[in-house]
Amino acid sequence: MGAPALVLECHRPDEKARVQSLNDFIVFGMMTFGSLLSGGRLTSYGCNTVLSSSFIPLAIAIFALLVSATARRPAIVS
Repeated sequence: MGAPALVLECHRPDEKARVQSLNDFIVFGMMTFGSLLSGGRLTSYGCNTVLSSSFIPLAIAIFALLVSATARRPAIVS
C-alpha cells in the first residue's frame, strides 16, 4: 500500500480518486498483460524460456535503481 499512497500525495484532494483509479488500472492491466504473455510463452517455448526472459526486466530495474541512487547521492566536498 506504500506506492499508491505516495502517488496520492502528489495530487490535490479533488484529483485523488481519478489518479488512484488510473494507477490501479495501469498496474492491474500490466499484471494481466504479463500473465497472458508468460502463459503463451510457457505453452510455446517452455519453462526455461520464461525464466530466461524474466532476467531482462530485472536487469533493467536494477540498472534504473543504480542510476537513481547515484543521481541522488550528494557530492563529497573536501
